[in-house]
Order: sequence, then structure tokens, then C-alpha cells
Amino acid sequence: MNKGRRIPAAIAILAMGAAAAGCAPGEATVATPVRLAGPSDPAAVLTVIVSTSSPADLTLLRRMIIMTARPGEHLIVVSAAGGTAGPASDTVLGSFAAPRQLTMHLPAPPKAPKDPTAFQAASYRRARAAYSDLLRRDRARLRLRQLRALGTWAARSARGVVADVQRRSPGGGLAAAVSTAVTAIATLQETGVRTGTRRVIVIFGLNGGTTFAPSQHVKLGGSAVVVADDSEGGGPDSSLQADLLTDGASSATVLGPATDGQLPAVVGRGLNGTVSYTLTHISYGPAQYVLPESSAATLRTVLRLLMTRYPDATATVNGYTDDVPVPGGNVALSWKRAEAVVTWLIRHGVAASRLLAAGHGAADPVAPSRPGGQPRDRRVVIVIEPGT
Repeated sequence: MNKGRRIPAAIAILAMGAAAAGCAPGEATVATPVRLAGPSDPAAVLTVIVSTSSPADLTLLRRMIIMTARPGEHLIVVSAAGGTAGPASDTVLGSFAAPRQLTMHLPAPPKAPKDPTAFQAASYRRARAAYSDLLRRDRARLRLRQLRALGTWAARSARGVVADVQRRSPGGGLAAAVSTAVTAIATLQETGVRTGTRRVIVIFGLNGGTTFAPSQHVKLGGSAVVVADDSEGGGPDSSLQADLLTDGASSATVLGPATDGQLPAVVGRGLNGTVSYTLTHISYGPAQYVLPESSAATLRTVLRLLMTRYPDATATVNGYTDDVPVPGGNVALSWKRAEAVVTWLIRHGVAASRLLAAGHGAADPVAPSRPGGQPRDRRVVIVIEPGT
């Protein structure tokens, strides 16, 4: 019985605002509605190259797609199973576009009355409070709708990708697959999709020691490249990382089985436009933080990124240690490692205002610990935030 008499909240708010402004309710309803939208980020492109049908790898692939999904993201999946035979289109398993940021419209906010009476002023305050409640409620509703739509898209896309991969035989056509991936990204950009630095290429199913022959090199066009190396105990492959950087990758990260849990986070940073670079060529001994002479080539690569490719970027230099106790503590040691890199960069021309050192101690290990400490945990990671 009361249902037919219930006034929708939006109409009630308009009526209250109209009364406060001294207008008839019918006049207030013609006010221009307000468009409500979530934060709008530039488009991102995630290109995945798959050369494995391992159930564990496919589970990781599915989780990565779901955990890194973003509104308006373009997901391109390429198979390395085809080798160099056949047209490039045969190796593209699928291209998926995530739903864009959703919007909704609200009635216009109540107008403040001119020279209000005490009654009109009180009515206006009530109308504003009610409108604020409506705005908060609809923002939460819009965010939930966005998350549901994005989650549905990501789960459906992941299922389709895994099903297609399982129908292919694993192969070794990595160079051709990378070339296809780069071409697919370029084609997408030609259609008007502007991504800036939000381009990530993920390579699944490599074995340790994989490198590109000189004739196989391709231009990566500034995409961040992440390699999921499925070989046991291989660790970051310096040769592969160097190949990828030489070929134009904005950054190259190699993750082994012990660090595959970091894959969604690393990919997420790339899709956000940040560049993560691990100084894998710098080997620190226990309790050591002084930069060895052998680190010069690696540091020059970072210097080139900050001075030439991202001249307006800021960077956080993160130091880490293994879990072996040292005098003064591991956190202090990790700060010293980060500060040594910052000092080198400043000495070679990078403005101090662009750099921040951070020490994390033994947090976030990248491999199982050993009795004498894990050398791979003694590292420095630079996260670059390119300027807009």
C-alpha cells in the first residue's frame, strides 16, 4: 500500500532543493544532470606470449590476467607454438578489450537560494546533505558495477586463453612470437589507442639460458618485458635481460619458479606506467654495499633510462638484503645499498630531487633462503615513474 506512495530519493532531493531556492518542483527537474564516472586512466596493453601447456603455468597465467585487469585494457595473446612457419595471424590466440570505465547520471545538485529565509536555508542544508548521501551511495554502486564487469571480462578472457593454449603444442618460435606481439601492439596504436608507457609483454614458458640470436632481434618499442622462466634454479638470466634491453625494452624482469608469486605485481606496475628495473649485474657479498667496478655497465643503463628515455621521471631506488643478521641490522644495510646507487646517479647528472632511496631489509625475498644467505636477495630494484 505504501509502495505506490513512495517518492524516489532523487525526486525528493530535487523537490527539497527547489523549495529552498523558492522554485516550483517542476522547474528544478529541468536542471542539467550530473555525470558520475570513476577515475579515467590511459589505456593499457598486456601482450602475453605463451610457449607452454604446463598446468601450473596456465594457472599462473589465468591468475595474472584476472589480478591485473584494468578498465579499457587491451589483452593480446600470442602462441610461440607455431615457430616461424605460417602467417603471423596463426599465432595470435585472441585479442580482448576490457569494458571501459562506466558512468551514470545523477540529478543536478540543489541550488542555493538567494536571500533565503530561515526556513529556506534549513531546507537547502537538508537537501545538500541528502544529495551528498545520494552521491556517496551511487559512487559505491558504480564502483561495484565496474568491478563486477571487469571481473567477469577477466575470468571469461582467461578461460578462453587457457583453452586455446591447451589446444596448441608447445614450441620454440619465440623470436617470431615476439615480433608478432610487437606488430599487434603497433597495429592497436595505429587505430588510435594511446597507451604511453602502459605496455607490457609477458613471456611464459621459457627455459633457463634462452637468448636471441643476432638475426632474431626485434625492436620492442619501449614495452616493459616480463619473463616467467619455468626452469628450476635458473635465476634471472643476465644474457636474456641484456638482449631485451638492447632490443628496446623499457625494462626487463626475469622471474623464476620461486618468484612467480610476484608476477601480478610486476605486471601491474607496468600497466600503471611504472618501469621496474632490477640491477641483476651487481652481485653483493654478505654485508656488502659498496658498488663494485663491475656495476658500471648496469648503472649506465639506468642512467640512460633516466636521462634520455624518461627525462622527467622520478625513481625510487629500493635496497634489499638476505636474512642473515649483520651488524647494525639488515634494514640499515639495505638503505646503504640503495643510497650508494642514488649517490652514483647524482654524481653522473641525475637531479637529487628525482631520486628517493628506500631500504626494505630482508623483506620480499625472491628465492628460498640458503644457510649462507641467498645471493639473489641481496639486490637493488629501481622503480621509475615516467613523467606525464
